[in-house]
This record gives sequence, C-alpha cells and structure tokens, in this order.
Amino acid sequence: ERKDGYFEDFPVWQYSYRLFDGVTNLCRFAGADYADAVLCASKNPAELLGVYDRIGSIDAGKAADLLIIDSAEVTENSAPVLEKVCIGGIFVR
Repeated sequence: ERKDGYFEDFPVWQYSYRLFDGVTNLCRFAGADYADAVLCASKNPAELLGVYDRIGSIDAGKAADLLIIDSAEVTENSAPVLEKVCIGGIFVR
C-alpha cells in the first residue's frame, strides 16, 4: 500500500530521482534536448505500454507524479537541480 510517498516501506521518490538522473544524463552525454529527454521518460514509455490514457503526461484526469527542477540549462558540465518531488499530490521531498 502506498502512503505519503512510500510503497511497501520503500520511498517512491527514489525511483523518480533515478529517472531524473536518466533524463539529465541523456541530455548531458547524448546531446538530447531536455524536452525530448522528458518525453523519453514519460509519454513514450506510457504509449509503448498502452497506458497513455492514464499516465505519461500532465492532463486532467491522469495520474501524475511531478519533479520540480530549477531552470538551469543541461550541459555536459552542468545539470538542473531537483527541487521538489510530488507523489499523489503530496510533496515527499
């Protein structure tokens, strides 16, 4: 059961943080545009799994966990900073 950002005694936000690292690394080391990298971690997998009607974008009626970042540009030497994590409408970090 998921409560306050935890799922079976494991902090769910840690999964989001790893995904954030993956998006950042795709930009830093593969030269991807940040918006395209976010799609690689959200919309594209949801469509592939056939669940885009429920998740994968920020739309009314869809479930969404949010990562709030600063506005720093992603380069090989810099990356945005993860400011907050919102899971199920609750800020857990």
